[in-house]
Amino acid sequence: IEGLADQVLDLLASEEETPLQGIFIEQLAKIITSSSRTVWSDLRERSGVLSNGRTVLGTLVDPLGIFRTSPVVRANQLDERTVETTRNLINLLTTTNSGSSA
Repeated sequence: IEGLADQVLDLLASEEETPLQGIFIEQLAKIITSSSRTVWSDLRERSGVLSNGRTVLGTLVDPLGIFRTSPVVRANQLDERTVETTRNLINLLTTTNSGSSA
């Protein structure tokens, strides 16, 4: 497994740009944006709701409500699936790594 991991790292860390690097960077960007939107949505919901129906955090950050329904800051089903898939992959890699070192 270590040899395979070294080969993958060599492909990702090569000086010349490879298609694998492009795919990896694109997927990493999706994971980061999905995670950011999911965390932001969770924080807004946990901040509480005002009498006008808006969240406290949302009102503080965006008093006019311009971005309230914007997909830039609102998590959607694709974001939730991306975060869940990433967690599953991390858990799989962690358990596989733990099992192989035992």
